[in-house]
Amino acid sequence: MDLPGGDYKQIRNSTYRRCFTACIGDNFCKAFAFVAKKRECWLNGMLGRPKATKGVELGVNESFIERQIQAIFFTSRPA
Repeated sequence: MDLPGGDYKQIRNSTYRRCFTACIGDNFCKAFAFVAKKRECWLNGMLGRPKATKGVELGVNESFIERQIQAIFFTSRPA
């Protein structure tokens, strides 16, 4: 699975764990794609439409999702 577009950083000679760690440690990162065969990590700054892509593992930054949920449900709204 891949998220075409939105790539802003490539990390070479990576592992899935390093890719995941790089994404959660970067406030701009919303998701990442890891290409195991090439040992490449691509950090994504936007969530687009997922595309089935053989050999690409997709991960989403849970911190980003949590921030989005908090913004939606916990922002003060006028009465």
